[in-house]
Amino acid sequence: MPFRGPFLLLLLLGLAAAAPAVEEAQFSAARLEGEGWRLEGLRLGLDLAGEGPPALSLRVDRLQLPGADLETGEVALHCPRLALYADGTSACREAGLVFSLSPWKRVEGKLEWQGSAERLALRLEGFRLGVGRLSGTLEGGKEGWQGKVKLQQLALSPLLARWLPQWSGSGRLGLEAEGSLEANGAWHGYFLLRARKMQFSDAEGLHVGESLRFSLRGKVGGGRRLEGNFDLELEEGQLYLDPFYLELDRPMQVKLGGWSSLDGKRLHLHRLEVDRPGLLHLSGRGDWRGGVLEEATFGWRFEKLAESYARLLQPLLIGTPADALQLAGSAEGELSLGGGKPRALKLELRQVELEDEAGRFGFDGLSGSLSWAAAGEAKPSRLAWRSAHLYRVALGPAMVNLQARGGEVEVSPFSLELLGGHLALSGLRFLGLPSGPLEAAGGARLEKLSLAALSQALEWPPLEGELNATLPRLHYREGRMQLEGELVLELFGGRVVVEGLVIEDLLGPAPVLRTSLRLENLDLAQVSRTFSFGRIEGSLEGYVRNLRLVGWEVAAFEAELRSPARDRRRHRISQRAIDNLTELGNGVASGLSGTFLGIFKDFAYDRLELRVKLEGDTAELDGAPGPAGGYYIVKGALLPRVDVIGRNRRVAWKDLLARLRSIQVKGIVVE
Repeated sequence: MPFRGPFLLLLLLGLAAAAPAVEEAQFSAARLEGEGWRLEGLRLGLDLAGEGPPALSLRVDRLQLPGADLETGEVALHCPRLALYADGTSACREAGLVFSLSPWKRVEGKLEWQGSAERLALRLEGFRLGVGRLSGTLEGGKEGWQGKVKLQQLALSPLLARWLPQWSGSGRLGLEAEGSLEANGAWHGYFLLRARKMQFSDAEGLHVGESLRFSLRGKVGGGRRLEGNFDLELEEGQLYLDPFYLELDRPMQVKLGGWSSLDGKRLHLHRLEVDRPGLLHLSGRGDWRGGVLEEATFGWRFEKLAESYARLLQPLLIGTPADALQLAGSAEGELSLGGGKPRALKLELRQVELEDEAGRFGFDGLSGSLSWAAAGEAKPSRLAWRSAHLYRVALGPAMVNLQARGGEVEVSPFSLELLGGHLALSGLRFLGLPSGPLEAAGGARLEKLSLAALSQALEWPPLEGELNATLPRLHYREGRMQLEGELVLELFGGRVVVEGLVIEDLLGPAPVLRTSLRLENLDLAQVSRTFSFGRIEGSLEGYVRNLRLVGWEVAAFEAELRSPARDRRRHRISQRAIDNLTELGNGVASGLSGTFLGIFKDFAYDRLELRVKLEGDTAELDGAPGPAGGYYIVKGALLPRVDVIGRNRRVAWKDLLARLRSIQVKGIVVE
């Protein structure tokens, strides 16, 4: 049955006034309910015996407020001295109220009221909520209501047990709040929540707080829409919100302001600010409709990239090539979104020092401005650095101009110093950013690269000479890199032409490389002087076909190295070179120096020829047709004539590698 609470008390008081001989008035009901509330087992009594003011008692077995998800156990109210006035007003200054409420077993305190059917004033004092204390006031009537509440030393653990049973925690909370409700339904409120020595954790340990002290201020209101402004200050403690960890050695402030429609379909955020000196400054605003982000802008500033990367960026980059970097400098940016998708991005870098901990790449003095737009005209961007490196190869200073729009980035041609020479890049273009699949293409020209500097950087045996190369076009897509056309390397007085270069799973654990090489008119004097294999004069040509590397280890190839048919260079070969070639083809050295031929430093030869084919674990060796089933590796000429004849045609690949390793090159073992 519908029920309006104040009128029941007035009814009892009216009956008592109409019948002076009545010593006690009682009312009971099994169930009463109204809009937003329901109670069971109501017992209301008025004790009129004696000469003093009457005493009022009220008991309820259960009170429910479904909208607030609130339910009490037994409620007992006792007013020993109820004041009654001729205008229908009643008052009680010393009422006691006791009830059970989860998560507290017993809530007890003093209640004071004065009111009528038109207006009511309540005061709560000394209510115990476990170890906490509650006090407050409520006053109003038809014109509206005003109220205040104060909570002190409220324990966190019972609250978690009631509303977050999978969480654990401890600490104390304090709350001060006041608010008003107008006759037209509009309401306003203000609160201040403080916490100290707070600790909490969920069951998985993904949300953890230790020794937290913070304050949260809020100003809220409602009517035609819901409005709120909140200021959070995290003063000290440690906070882990997977994957982020924050050591609050300095205060951190979070400010939030906005409004929402009553049905929750519209949300407007006009202020978002996160400020932690030295770590992050974040600002933003946005609009949502029907749960979809319509428009938003977020800006950020990292004053100290080293700290910002370690605490905020690195946890998001685990498993990527950028998850182990050393950073310094500062950066700021702005991201605009529309229709739930990125619309524009700006990024400023200032004197950034970046070093990959694995030594793969690094930049010093990296500065610039980057702009990206999803559509429309692309704005120019610029990047510059003082120095850089790729693995152990040093790169000189450079300035790069580029344009980024949609999923495409176009880089203007630029050049930089590289290994005593220059690297010129042109036609660089990236597609599929940022969601992928990533696709890239471009060409390059290498001019006068020092082989001595290259060998030193790569820790190779010392090389001599210069390298010039043309890379017409290289294409990358979804882990597959392919050379379109030929890569021409000008070195050792001739050319090495790389054809059909393809690398599968480039960034995977075991990349697969396939290519073929063509050697054209190499000067063996330069080659042998570079590698100290033993001096050989003459020219060299040949090929390496179907070369396949798996995880950068040789898995298969077919190679032929030979003297050109009409070689114009002089053909001479040293004792050391003869010994090394003999050991390579037969497994043992020639021992030439132990014979009378040891008095000769070098010998004339007619031609060189060696063929190697690797399939599986076995290498097949061959050369020019030789006597008695053998093959010429070196076919001698003139007197004293020395031939190098191979006898082994099949050899385990690991044994052939062992022979190569045994050949010393200027004190360095060839790997």
